[in-house]
Amino acid sequence: MSSSPDSVAEMIANLKRLGDLPPGWEARMTPSNRIYFVDHNTKSTTWADPRLPQAAASASGSVDGQQPPATSYEEATRQDRRLSSTSAGSSSTDHALRYISASEAAAIDEELMAPHSEGGCGYMLPQLMEIAGLACAQALARSYPPTSFPQLLVAAGPGNQGGDGLVAARHAVLWGYDVRVWYPKQAKGELFQALRDQLEAFDIDFVDADDFDDAFAQADVVLDSIFGFSFKGPPRPPFASALETLRDESRLEFVDRVTRPPVVSVDIPSGWPVDAPTTSSSEQEEAPELSFHPEVVISLTAPKTGMRRFQRTAGQRGEGGQPQRHFLGGRFIPPSMARKYGLRGMMRGYRADDQVVEVTGWREAEDGEDDEEDEDEEDEESQ
Repeated sequence: MSSSPDSVAEMIANLKRLGDLPPGWEARMTPSNRIYFVDHNTKSTTWADPRLPQAAASASGSVDGQQPPATSYEEATRQDRRLSSTSAGSSSTDHALRYISASEAAAIDEELMAPHSEGGCGYMLPQLMEIAGLACAQALARSYPPTSFPQLLVAAGPGNQGGDGLVAARHAVLWGYDVRVWYPKQAKGELFQALRDQLEAFDIDFVDADDFDDAFAQADVVLDSIFGFSFKGPPRPPFASALETLRDESRLEFVDRVTRPPVVSVDIPSGWPVDAPTTSSSEQEEAPELSFHPEVVISLTAPKTGMRRFQRTAGQRGEGGQPQRHFLGGRFIPPSMARKYGLRGMMRGYRADDQVVEVTGWREAEDGEDDEEDEDEEDEESQ
């Protein structure tokens, strides 16, 4: 017997009270409105809530040793797609990532800031930067809260990516972090001067260009907002030396077990290629010369194709023993643009007023999959 809408809403409310699921996990619902859990890390399903002790999980309605209704992980994901728009009270999504190229990202940004009379959305750059920076700060706080990682170093580059980091720094200091900012080359314009003025009003310390290594060594966590998707060519001083420090410290930690602070990268790790082949190949697997491996990445608008390499290992333990996590932020895409660029499945992953959604473990969307959802919704509306 199916549960009533009221009881379904109560189940979902109880589910949310327990907080976030572990990286790579999600909750789904059967046609009879029974909640079960999918572990994308091991590609398995279970009735037991991974946030609860086994005894408590059993008491809450989970059944030890009993398989969920789907006979396989693959069937569960297919079934969830069919149920995502029909289950009463269900807020689940397709849980598939749509990757975009650097040229698509640039086109989206251009359309977001074009006047509405010219087919755009009418956003101004400071608005987009504020939303993106808030998302970065939220992903940082979810992964490395200030109670355990109080010393935050924000490494900001000369472009809009650096501006996102400066906005995140302002939010972070309000949330309890002791923030230092490495911003060796300030971008021109009133916007970037205003962002710096705001941080100085909060008495945030700006690190000298030559002192990155010392600031890095003293940090509990680092926010990497040096280069974004529009960066091309080899990095120049002083950014090249900072990337070398991130790369070398990552290798030292792996080889010599030297402890380094975890790194949270904005949009794509600085120095990584933004675009990547669509098929698995040795070219795709190879890391660029000046590369490092962050523990967390917060993709903005949509993950870039160069993030496929990170997504394959997200949810696993990184070189420093920390779980690798992948978030999506930049919640400013209107429905018409989400439909145009095939982003609607990802946009439905956001919950309530959250500015980020964790996409660790999400699979890659198939070609035309967003269009198929449109057809499913049209069929349901016509019935």
